[in-house]
Amino acid sequence: MNANTTILLVEDDRYQAELIQLRIGTRCKLIIVDCMLRAVEWLKNNHADAILLDVGLPDTANDLDSIKQIKVVRGKSAIVILSGNGDPNFIRDAIRSSANGFLSKGHGDRTYLDIATEVDKAIENNLTAQDVHADNKANTGNS
Repeated sequence: MNANTTILLVEDDRYQAELIQLRIGTRCKLIIVDCMLRAVEWLKNNHADAILLDVGLPDTANDLDSIKQIKVVRGKSAIVILSGNGDPNFIRDAIRSSANGFLSKGHGDRTYLDIATEVDKAIENNLTAQDVHADNKANTGNS
C-alpha cells in the first residue's frame, strides 16, 4: 500500500470508519462512503485498488448480498470483508463469494493493526488471480 493506492471503505459506522482512517488514511487515498448505494455509484465512475466492505450495511438484504452487489461493479478491485461475524461458515461463504480477504471487527485494536497487511495481501492475491485467469484464457484460445 502506498500513496497511489486507492481504497474504498464502505462502512456505515462513523466510529469504525474513523479508526480505519486513522490507521491507513495517510498511507493511501482512502475514500469513505456509508452505504451500498454510494459505493456502487462511486465505483461506476472510479477505480479502487481495494474495497474494504462492511457487510452489515442497512441498505442490503443480508451480509452476502453486499458482496454480490459490489462484485457487479468492482471491476478489478480486491475485496476485503469487514464483519463482526466471525463464524467460520460465514467467512468461508464470503471468500467463496469472491472476497479476497476477511477482517473480523471483534478483535479490537488487532483488527486495525492488521488492516494494512490484509489489504496488501488481498491486492496481491487479486492481481495473481487476474494473471492466472488471463493466462488460462490465452492458453484456451490457443488450443
